[in-house]
Amino acid sequence: MTLTVLAYERYIRVVHARVIDFSWSWRAITYIWLYSLAWTGAPLLGWNHYTLEKHGLGCSVDWRSKEPSDASFVLFFFLGCLVAPVGIMAYCYGHILYAIRMFRRCLMQLFCVHLLRFKRSLKERPAMGNNKPIRPIVMSQKPGDRPKKKVTFSSSSIIFIITSDDTQQIDDYTKYTDTKINVIQVKPL
Repeated sequence: MTLTVLAYERYIRVVHARVIDFSWSWRAITYIWLYSLAWTGAPLLGWNHYTLEKHGLGCSVDWRSKEPSDASFVLFFFLGCLVAPVGIMAYCYGHILYAIRMFRRCLMQLFCVHLLRFKRSLKERPAMGNNKPIRPIVMSQKPGDRPKKKVTFSSSSIIFIITSDDTQQIDDYTKYTDTKINVIQVKPL
């Protein structure tokens, strides 16, 4: 019954987006205990009875009795303490899974729309007229030498800068007017 109430609580929180307060929790615990006491107290009041189990290690209700009152208790116990709780849990978790698959489709649609807008804005921006600074990602160099190649990127493209002059500074894209520097710019698709 505790697992059933936990499933219902999660169902209320996820599917209906309600907040469960502290008083609800105490009432739920009280109902769980009363429900359990009703089922465990019924054999003490005469509806079925407790007997030693087969191995004699513990007491349990008499599962093998053929009397109608004992058989009815076992049937209702099965329905009330197994079938109904498992059914409620299946219903609650099924709706939670359905809601998560929907709360995921919506998220993916939202993400894809923003991604398409971002790609569209990248295509519409001019690559060469960008005033934003270029940050280096990878520089290939030998120990003690100045960089000969530099891969950089701006907000709209990737730029490969190749120079054959070891003394040439390649720190700023706006300084690349010398013929010793080759600039290859790759725009995103």
